[in-house]
Amino acid sequence: MARLNLKQIFEKLNASYNAIYEYELFTTPISEIWYLDGVLSTVNYKEISTKVYKSQDKFEQILRTSTPKQIYSRKPEKLDQIVANNLPIIRNEEDNIEISQYMGWALMKYFNAYTIFQQEYFINPHESFNTIKQTSDETARIQWRANVAKYEGFLGGILRRFNSNITSPHECGDRYSGLHREINDILYDGISTYEIRGKYEIPPKTPLADYMNCYLLYAYGCLLRKIVENFDSSDQRYGTLKRIVTLNTAAARKNFSGPRDSDPVHNFTKTPVKKVIQERNKREIDFAKKYGFAH
Repeated sequence: MARLNLKQIFEKLNASYNAIYEYELFTTPISEIWYLDGVLSTVNYKEISTKVYKSQDKFEQILRTSTPKQIYSRKPEKLDQIVANNLPIIRNEEDNIEISQYMGWALMKYFNAYTIFQQEYFINPHESFNTIKQTSDETARIQWRANVAKYEGFLGGILRRFNSNITSPHECGDRYSGLHREINDILYDGISTYEIRGKYEIPPKTPLADYMNCYLLYAYGCLLRKIVENFDSSDQRYGTLKRIVTLNTAAARKNFSGPRDSDPVHNFTKTPVKKVIQERNKREIDFAKKYGFAH
């Protein structure tokens, strides 16, 4: 199955929703559930076994793994209460199991890697598609920033290999900064990092990647990955590395597409990733306090 786009995921999750009202008066529902099969259908993991995720033991493991530790660090019995409140009733593994809002979030949190939209949906399932997408785009910056850091580390390892035969620390630093200047010059079409820092209020010595939006972080991470992979399959000379950097960075700029503008330089934000992490953690803790203990 091809990966679903976010709109399709939103529609599938809504189609899996069912509200139960007291005396059939359609005011405030007394219970809200989602059907497990519909929720799982939004996750494109071939290794998912539906039977595995219809197991009481698996559900308990997911709830215990996903619940923020801050909720129960002082009172471990709180975690037991959350598990008891949110374990689905399994009558038969062939049934379409009903799961709570908290269980839906915990399940998507457990999968983690490509379920950011679903996680944000379950925190606020009655919000509009655009609102949930905007929040999930911000949250996605956390994942893509970590990806950039990983490939920056790989590229740094390549440069250290070249620098091992150089006795001058100054020359080592020049190579590293020179390569990054070349990337920046091409990617931002000659606009200086000084100008970018001024426009987006990015502090000196703070990595620009900390202020990239999710689209630019994703593109930048892909660029670094391609540089590393292309170099690994090359003759591994420094001149070859520079050519690989030039060609791949030019292609990354040409093919970039962001929500506001196709120019990478317009895809920064004034909110650092560190703040996004803080806000995400608070949002999840507040959600767990409100819905983890609800029956």
